[in-house]
Amino acid sequence: MRSKGTLAELEARRMLAVRRVAAGWSQKDVVAFRGVHRVTAATWVARHRGPGVPGTRVPRSAPDRVRACKDSCVR
Repeated sequence: MRSKGTLAELEARRMLAVRRVAAGWSQKDVVAFRGVHRVTAATWVARHRGPGVPGTRVPRSAPDRVRACKDSCVR
């Protein structure tokens, strides 16, 4: 289940968590502060370390997904 808030608010919360880790907070303290799972916080930090701010945005679950079709549905 997704947290409550707009996408911009959720992104701001993720960035706050990332900034706190960068400022010296332990991930354990950030997890307690944000109320998220430790793997979630670690994912945010890892994404930020890779591509930076765009990495903290939540990727689409199925980007450019093409529906699989069997031979029988192709005309």
